Amino acid sequence: MTKLKMSLLALLTSLPFVSKANTSLTLDSSTKVDLTYGSNAQYAEITTTGTDPHICSMAIPADMVFKDCRLEFDYQASEDIDDLQLFFRDPESEARSLHVRGAMPKTTEWRHFSLNIAPQRQSFDWGKAGSKLRMDFGNRSGVNIKIRNLGIYGHTVMSSADRASFARGVERYLAADYAAKVTYVEVGKDQVVIRGTTTASGCKLIGVRMDGDVTRMTGYADAASNLPLGDFEVTVPRYAQVYGYNYDQLLSRWAITDANHNLLSHARYADKVYEIRHAAPGILKTKKGIGGIGDAVCADIEPLGLGSATFNILVNTMMGCQQGSGCTEPYIYNGKTYYVNAGVVAGFDNTLKTCEEKGVVVAAIILVHPNGGEQDYASSMAHPEYSGKAPYAMPDMGSIHGVEAYAATIDYLANRYSQSGNGRIHHWILHNEVDQNLSWTDMGAQPLLRYVDTYEKSMRLVSNIVRQYDPNAYVLASFTSSWNKSHSSDGYSSKSMLDNIVAYSNAEGDYRWGVAAHPYPQDFFKPKFWEADTQATYSEDSGFSTFKNIEVISNWMLRREHYYKGEEKRILFFSENGVNSLDNSTYNLKVQAAGAAWAWKKTMQNAGVDAIMWHNWWDNPAEGLCLGLRTKDHVAKPAWYVWQAAGTDKESSVFDQYLSIIGISNWGQIHHGVSTSGSENTRLELDQSSKSDMTITYDGTYQYYTLKTTGGDPQVSTQAMSAAKSDNSNTLVFEYQSANDIPDFQVFISPLAYEERSVKVPLSASTDWKRVYINLAPLAKQYGWGGAGSKLRFDPGSVSGRTMKIRHICVNSGEKSLIANLSTISDGANQCTVKKDANTGSATIVTAAGGDPFFYSSKLAANLLPKATKIMFEYQASTSVQDAKIYFVDYAGETRSISLGNLNASTKWTQKTVDIAELCRIHGWGFEGDYMRFDPGTKSGLTFKIRNICINTGEYTSTLNLQLDNYNSHDNSLSRDAECNPSESDILYGQNLAYSSWTINTTGSDPYIVSNPLDKNLNANATKLYFEYKASADITPLVAYFMYPETDARSTTYNDKMPATSEWTPVILDISQKRKEYGWGYAGDRLRLTLGKKVGVTVNLRRLAIYDGTSNTVDVNDITTPTDFSVRGVRGGAIITSSTPRTFTIYNIAGVIVNRLDVEGETLVSLDPGVYIINGVKVVVY
Repeated sequence: MTKLKMSLLALLTSLPFVSKANTSLTLDSSTKVDLTYGSNAQYAEITTTGTDPHICSMAIPADMVFKDCRLEFDYQASEDIDDLQLFFRDPESEARSLHVRGAMPKTTEWRHFSLNIAPQRQSFDWGKAGSKLRMDFGNRSGVNIKIRNLGIYGHTVMSSADRASFARGVERYLAADYAAKVTYVEVGKDQVVIRGTTTASGCKLIGVRMDGDVTRMTGYADAASNLPLGDFEVTVPRYAQVYGYNYDQLLSRWAITDANHNLLSHARYADKVYEIRHAAPGILKTKKGIGGIGDAVCADIEPLGLGSATFNILVNTMMGCQQGSGCTEPYIYNGKTYYVNAGVVAGFDNTLKTCEEKGVVVAAIILVHPNGGEQDYASSMAHPEYSGKAPYAMPDMGSIHGVEAYAATIDYLANRYSQSGNGRIHHWILHNEVDQNLSWTDMGAQPLLRYVDTYEKSMRLVSNIVRQYDPNAYVLASFTSSWNKSHSSDGYSSKSMLDNIVAYSNAEGDYRWGVAAHPYPQDFFKPKFWEADTQATYSEDSGFSTFKNIEVISNWMLRREHYYKGEEKRILFFSENGVNSLDNSTYNLKVQAAGAAWAWKKTMQNAGVDAIMWHNWWDNPAEGLCLGLRTKDHVAKPAWYVWQAAGTDKESSVFDQYLSIIGISNWGQIHHGVSTSGSENTRLELDQSSKSDMTITYDGTYQYYTLKTTGGDPQVSTQAMSAAKSDNSNTLVFEYQSANDIPDFQVFISPLAYEERSVKVPLSASTDWKRVYINLAPLAKQYGWGGAGSKLRFDPGSVSGRTMKIRHICVNSGEKSLIANLSTISDGANQCTVKKDANTGSATIVTAAGGDPFFYSSKLAANLLPKATKIMFEYQASTSVQDAKIYFVDYAGETRSISLGNLNASTKWTQKTVDIAELCRIHGWGFEGDYMRFDPGTKSGLTFKIRNICINTGEYTSTLNLQLDNYNSHDNSLSRDAECNPSESDILYGQNLAYSSWTINTTGSDPYIVSNPLDKNLNANATKLYFEYKASADITPLVAYFMYPETDARSTTYNDKMPATSEWTPVILDISQKRKEYGWGYAGDRLRLTLGKKVGVTVNLRRLAIYDGTSNTVDVNDITTPTDFSVRGVRGGAIITSSTPRTFTIYNIAGVIVNRLDVEGETLVSLDPGVYIINGVKVVVY
């Protein structure tokens, strides 16, 4: 993102500036002994003339930075220099020298020399201003030596080619399937235990330091040689001496190599660490929080009802490697003394104590400035390839000095803030918006995998240190609202980084990491994100994940393959986000408030999100944005009152005033499902090898299993799913027959019998195939079931001797319907062309030579109910069609067919009805995802047109009541009118209350309303549309669309039909022509009415119906009171009675759909107390 958190930046500019690392050395010719010396612009040249040739450098002009610890130069030598001796002056003594044996083999090409001198720097306190280095070149005369680029350097900066090579190595490493494995690492108080398995004898176990690299085999040491074939266990000391540090191997990872150090396994970090302390977990009392907590913000914790907060920690301000810049209080980490700024820490304490006292869960944001604070610390911490473009740097994870300084800082913070008295830090956010490398967490331009590799090390370091004190803490990766698309050409997408972090966890052992996302709008200056965020879609392929489509990242977090160790949902904090109120005008303040309400409603709806912290508390003038809940003068804005009301009994009264700003009538309209690449209908087959206490046979003709129990614990598992299910598919569906009741049929979402991961359902005896729907959503969400490789286990009771048949086992949405409206598709067509007419909804098929033309329908969007037994379609044919067939294809591709007989040639639309009851009974067709194949005979050159393909009960009516579907209204606010307050006796006895009308307030130039789907087919006499209305202004034109498709060609315009009136006025429209022209009127069709073009008109509407056009009069009572069903409210629900199969839609009083179901006979529907509308009848549930 391009915003600036200027309060932090202002602090950074006040910190002392640190010069860049690396110190050049110049040789002082006046100090030469037993050699000649000369130099030019390219190199210095030395010729030894005696047995003790040496020369000294000039004095270092200033203190060297802490991590300049490598002596480097390029050289050529005419002979081997077997003993290079270095004296670290002053003073000069043998005790302050180092012999480097075999250091400089002879070479006529330039060769690079590199030597770590960290121990000497530390032991001799060498490297301050005035220090000198003496170099002794062996003991022979006549040796010619050339030297260039002499200096003391820090971490090496990679070339572009090396970076690319590194990234390719990481890619190969993560993708590798190693046979050898390190399986478990436990870090104890004084030792580390490593277990694993090898596939050959003679292997080695190596420990790779945090600053090392396993793919290039740097920074490692042998932990064991000659490992046995098979399982092994190795124990090593926890601490090791490395370059003068008492290095803690808590930070190391462990891998298996061959004798030549070729990698044979992934490396593995610690699975378990020694607990110094076991801090209590932070419990979120609400999802509501604030970003950037400080003393001023703390005053709003209770008024806003906050449960969480972020807290910025700029580590440069509070820690140093040397005394200075306010860092004076010693802190010893693994034997080395660092220095803490006690004043800064006291400020931390003050804020964090307040948060602890008020029950606020705190997530600290760890930030590294490249040039601030004590100079040795800053130079050690900042990544050497920092480009200078961003305010913060990635930590230097490739230097032992950087790693140790970073580890000391986190150890201090974790130790201090994991116990009461100083305040608490519960979770750790690592750095800021890391997907925007050169904007926020700078490591220079990098290939994705090199950047992720470094960031992953930073996360591991913090995790391993923190869990010594708080095993419940999460480290959170910080991302912008990018998802599949980066915000800039030099950044990365959040999803690509997340996918690679998952890959590291799978390869190197899992740990508690989570996500700190920033779902800001795509553009800060377009705060109506619900309109402006065009690249934030409800799909896993979405470019961005903003407030608009929170569902996308929430669903990602809920997938089982993304859980911690497959068992625990990772934390997702919206740790920084807000809406810009621009100029703080009255309207823009309302837009910001509407955005805050939207964000809260979405957060509460999505289980993947754990907390949302609003940024900012106030309009910080330095940011250039007005994101705050308060103005720059700390005056509460409307958004402040929204945040205060969120999650309280005032939420509706405060939030609902902003519905019109968004252009919706209720908050349910903002929630969406997410389309995924997973299967919408996943078929499952039984794994017969897993059976126990039962026999299984399979009928390949009719595709069913017969299970016969033979013991007291019968069970069988399904085969592993080859692909992930979709996020919306959480219902297990199957059909069964059983001669006996099975009262304890049990389904486990794991082959293992964990009771908490199971559901029991009673199955009644049935000699006919009976379909079962079992909701797995709670288990799937809690335990992340449904990824590729997932299984189910079925336990058909505990009685031996039972026989059960089962077929069509699948997982889908669980949606059921009496109605299916299908279309033709061109994909897969054989020996014919398929051309679809978007205006009419028909398709024209022209057959070609070959004798086997066919084409397909679209797939069923829901599971058909048993009463949906009639297929209908209309056709035209240029010649008669003989041997036409429909093949019924299920989601697994198996086929069955029904003959259509001969279809006569016709230039007029002709209806065909096919009864499929017997086919569905025998073969079980009609599941979500099933489809049909049409075979129009064998002739070539046939022109065959088809439209209105539908499946329903086959029932017809001449009179049908319509309701309005508020989810599909446009440019208006739509609500049901409230009735007068019901009496006490009405509530007590659940009396029916007929609603009066709908109220429509137009808010745009294209206001329209849409009916619910027709629940029966209209017969030929149903040709009149009736309704009554009131209107505050003339409604013209009135346009009726006969859907689907929704096109102008399928519409009729009526002028002067709805003049302004304050009285209920009937309207009767003749729809016979459009019915005839497009065949409109099948179950599932809809009607759209466009109500003029004016803004600000109020329209009341009631008694919307289609009736028999052959009748001379309209019986209003017939329209408002259907005779074939009844609904009444009772305690705890409503009783619905219907003499014929009918779809019932249940709305609450706000117009939100709370349930939709199909009823024939009598059904009790459980509902919370309140007023509901059920197919136009108002009922009170008490």
